[in-house]
Amino acid sequence: MDEKKRTPFVGYDHKEVTVPSEQISLYVDCYESFGWEIEENLSTQQSLGLTKIKMKRDRKIINKMELTRLQ
Repeated sequence: MDEKKRTPFVGYDHKEVTVPSEQISLYVDCYESFGWEIEENLSTQQSLGLTKIKMKRDRKIINKMELTRLQ
């Protein structure tokens, strides 16, 4: 394979949280501020009004320790 066409490997940390459905936009905004990318929202336990959010973040993110502490 040509060296120029190769894409670099990116390792990701993954996180899954269950949040109240009416506050999902708040949680998404907050987690994105800490470098997380939303992969998908899965509606779970609709009778309880909860939604599961799956996220990923580059393992080599700058200031990862501090972001994790603040999170």
